[in-house]
Amino acid sequence: MSAALLEDSRIWEALLSRVWGDAGAALGDVVTQAGLAPGAAGDHAVRTGLRTVGGGLAADDPAHWTVNRETVAAIAPALGGAVAAHLTVAVDVLQAVGVDGITGEEGGDVLQGLGYVTLDRGAAAQIGQALHGWALVQPGSLDGTGPLDPLPAIAVPSAYVAVQQFAQRSDYALDGLQARESAELREQGWDLTVGLLVQVIPGYWGVAAGVLEGYAAIALDADGTWDNGVDRGLVFDRDDATAVAVAQLPPEQAAHVRAVTWQAQAAFDRTADALGERRPPESAPHDYLEPLEDGISDLMLERADGRLRRVR
Repeated sequence: MSAALLEDSRIWEALLSRVWGDAGAALGDVVTQAGLAPGAAGDHAVRTGLRTVGGGLAADDPAHWTVNRETVAAIAPALGGAVAAHLTVAVDVLQAVGVDGITGEEGGDVLQGLGYVTLDRGAAAQIGQALHGWALVQPGSLDGTGPLDPLPAIAVPSAYVAVQQFAQRSDYALDGLQARESAELREQGWDLTVGLLVQVIPGYWGVAAGVLEGYAAIALDADGTWDNGVDRGLVFDRDDATAVAVAQLPPEQAAHVRAVTWQAQAAFDRTADALGERRPPESAPHDYLEPLEDGISDLMLERADGRLRRVR
């Protein structure tokens, strides 16, 4: 029943776009139930959920996001468990990008959605353990393979490491986009209140008030600038991909560590290149001269206007 409900991306969007009073607990239960559905029905519900999350946060303007980040975070443990239960959904896209560097429009959204789920480290561990178990039962011969045609058992876990790196940097970028949006709203609110009041003050008093208003906007963080802060997210790199691949290497393949390393790093690089890197917007610095320059300009205009009135 839950899998049937969540088979449509429009349903996912409707559920993920709002903030739930129970912090998403009931929605998480629905996602968990959908993950218990066997076969194609469960696969489709999970894939649609990941695609909706990834595509829903793709815009560079938070006003255009079709899902709520808090709600996504709330259901991430449940969706992570559903991915682990329907592992082929993750394996298919990870193998395509890790082996061939291919995502496709829908595959890219699924990969990004998978990444956002891994921001919950419990969900990330659950998926990682499932992928480890999957890799252990895959064909393990390295004969005839290389960095350009790696073993899926190496490429898939390595691609998963790159997906987690993408998600960590993207989370910081999304924070920055929201910080910019908040700064713009504060500036608009200031301009429509204090800024307008200052403009109606006549003469030299108005010029002085304009200068004070400009510096007050800076002091009260209403000048349209913002601070992205420090990116404190986890960092995953090629060495982490190598460590994952080598850790699952059977004893009889121990002599092939170098080959495994090349394949793991190549798969990581292909995935990272395919996903790209989201960066936060950069704020302009506080312009401490602008209020003074505007004041001088207004003062000159006021004097010129005064002289014109005397001539008349």
